[in-house]
Order: sequence, then structure tokens, then C-alpha cells
Amino acid sequence: MKIKKLKGSNKPKGICKLALEGDMTIYTAESIHADFKPILQDYSRFEISLAGVEDIDTTGVQMLLALSNHAEAEGHTLKMDKPSESVQEIANLFNISKRLNLASV
Repeated sequence: MKIKKLKGSNKPKGICKLALEGDMTIYTAESIHADFKPILQDYSRFEISLAGVEDIDTTGVQMLLALSNHAEAEGHTLKMDKPSESVQEIANLFNISKRLNLASV
């Protein structure tokens, strides 16, 4: 899993635009958590593109929910958009699109 910072991110304004690429599974969870930790401390508004997520399992869903919960607890704004087909399918299966503030395609 790669986490790419996109054009439009602005540290002074607290805006961070990211794109996730690859798999969000039990096999990548530890590295995703390690990569996200410093980013979460530096920004207050997040826009995360999920278009590049190729595979997602229940661990990936838990990571997205934990990210959403963390943002809410810290008073941060989080918007996830452009869900890949695999993300959209699992979000629909678990009925969590609204909880994740997941913008539809």
C-alpha cells in the first residue's frame, strides 16, 4: 500500500490530500498505520482518494473506521472519495458509506 500526498496539500492551512494505492488488507495494516501516524499529527483536514485501492478486507474496513473515529475525536475533517469498485462493494456490504463520509463515484 502506498500513501501519496497530492497536489493541493497545504500544511499551513492544515489541508492534506492523499491517494491510497494498493491493498488494504491484514497483510498491509501495520505499514499503513505507521505511514499514517505522522501525517495525522500535521494536518486537520483530510481528503483521501480511494480510487487506487485494489483489494480491501475487513482489516482494511477497520482501518478506515479507525481513521474516521480518530479524525472525529481530534476535531478533524475527513472526506474519503473516489472509492474503487472493491471499496464501494465492501462499503455497501457493511452499509458504512455514510459512516465513512464516503462520497459516491
